[in-house]
Amino acid sequence: MIYLIPSLRYNQLEFSREEAETRTQEVRERAEAIREQQKKERAERQLSEAHARELTEEIEKKERQEITRQLQNVREVYEKLEAERLQKLEHVENRSLAERLNKQLEPLRRDMERTLEKIDDLEWLEADKDLGKQVPEGFAESLQKDRKKFEELLEQLDEGYNKDTLDEVMDAAKSLVEKTSAVELPQNKAFDARRRQILWAARDSLNKANELIDAPDQITAEQNAKTNENAQATLPEPIAETLEQTDNKSIAELHDAAQQLEQLINESIDGSRAAELAMRQGTDIESARTKLIPSESQMSDIPALRAPDTPTTLGELDQRKEAVNEAARQVSQLNQRANQMAQQLNSNQSRDSATMSPSTSLNQALQNRLHKASSESQPGEVQDVSALMRMAMSQSGSDSSGPEGQEYRNIEGSPESANDFSPDSKQVVNLDGINITANALPGRRFSASSSRQGWLYLDTWYVIGPWDNDGDLRSFDIPLPPESEINFDGAYTGKVYTPQHARQDSEQGIIRGYTLNEPRTLRWNFIQSDSIRTMVPDEVSNATYYLHTDIYFEEARDMLIAIGSDDSAKVWINGFPVWQDSGQSRWALGEHFNKVYFKQGYNSILVRLENGPQRCELSFLICPPEINKAY
Repeated sequence: MIYLIPSLRYNQLEFSREEAETRTQEVRERAEAIREQQKKERAERQLSEAHARELTEEIEKKERQEITRQLQNVREVYEKLEAERLQKLEHVENRSLAERLNKQLEPLRRDMERTLEKIDDLEWLEADKDLGKQVPEGFAESLQKDRKKFEELLEQLDEGYNKDTLDEVMDAAKSLVEKTSAVELPQNKAFDARRRQILWAARDSLNKANELIDAPDQITAEQNAKTNENAQATLPEPIAETLEQTDNKSIAELHDAAQQLEQLINESIDGSRAAELAMRQGTDIESARTKLIPSESQMSDIPALRAPDTPTTLGELDQRKEAVNEAARQVSQLNQRANQMAQQLNSNQSRDSATMSPSTSLNQALQNRLHKASSESQPGEVQDVSALMRMAMSQSGSDSSGPEGQEYRNIEGSPESANDFSPDSKQVVNLDGINITANALPGRRFSASSSRQGWLYLDTWYVIGPWDNDGDLRSFDIPLPPESEINFDGAYTGKVYTPQHARQDSEQGIIRGYTLNEPRTLRWNFIQSDSIRTMVPDEVSNATYYLHTDIYFEEARDMLIAIGSDDSAKVWINGFPVWQDSGQSRWALGEHFNKVYFKQGYNSILVRLENGPQRCELSFLICPPEINKAY
């Protein structure tokens, strides 16, 4: 059988583009409506109580195990951070103790100095015929011996508080008191009144000093009690119980424990930062805290976790699953952030020189070197900190390799000797700005076999800011969050968004989403510059910004770096300070040169950039020392 199909004219199939788009949109809307209806029907599909409980337990069981593992790790990190905080707190309190003791001992020193002067005049006692019977044999010699010992002990005490030395000082003072008290003054008028006055004055001075002997012991006892109190700081019982008995804990309870752990970690980090600042500025902990921006919570409540009943529909089950996944995600981020904070804090820690480890002491040596360089270096002069960096990384265990085929001065030994290290001859670099600007290439991976030669510049950065610097471009003493942690998911409170800032943004057609007259919420932003000079986004006056990047070296080696900033800046490489500049200054391509050491693999670079009235920019160029001679 043959069917005849009526022919259609071609123009009957034609329709406009607008009609086609309309029909396509209608089809999409119908399909979307069908999907929504199916989704709604699925969500409303009822579940039996037993089946719902089984599915819920299956969802939570897997995540509970992973959350528990993550929390155990976070707990270990917290305990390390807390131990570090207590150690730094003890350093600050010991310094405070020393200051109190020195103040308390000042009257003792003053009286004892006067006493020692009087003792010089007592040498005649043994020879005096009127006192010959009253003065013990060898009195003058014994007195002078005690006097000499006492002077030596006072000198030791001046160098710094030491409990053993203090005890010896007190014993010597008591000995002097006892010996002068043993002398009975004759009552006859023939006795020299001047000598009587000298002996009385010496005895009176020693008695006054003796009254002060117990005061330092009382201060020390107070300090010991405070230290013991601090040492008792442990994980709060509810959190400890939750972490130790996880089998019968819900995801909501574990999430609560994670939030409390985050708060404790933030408090511990803030305490460590405050202790470091207090040590640097010679202030107390509370004063230092007022100058720091507190760490902020990155976790949030998840109401769906607290649903009291077992899900009865597939929709409720999906909500519970999303809530459990969100809890697992937040705990995972907390774990990563805690480890990053611990690593960052360890690399940036600075302690009192009397208690520094070799690596932190070398860190301080680098700090001293850059202070000196910023005030004494001449234009184009290269500051060589490569040897200090190599020693610091080696002693901290982060690197043990060195450039091949090069000889370096043996600087093994004390950090003090490393601080005095300087190259045999100063190197001076004269940059051809026009040539370099025209030919320099961007780069973040460095290989000896690369065809690219000469100066390379860093063009990709993560940037965060602005924080308010109150126009202070000379001090880097107050650390901001990026110096404690590099957390690209973190959010921080920044500089207030003023009407002036809003007006400037409006003129440029920029919408930032900030609230007027409220602090900005700051997050890390990725930027890539198309030139040597990197401009910070959201630029405002009197503000602080941070830039962070990683660069890769196939092998460890020394490199020249050229840094230019507008205005002042401070640079860390792998946590070690290598350069800083203070005050207002215009950007210059060859503002400062350093010879630095990069380890094999990835190397982190952190820049703190301070802006004054206007313009905020940075350039960071890198070149092998031997190749620079050709450019």
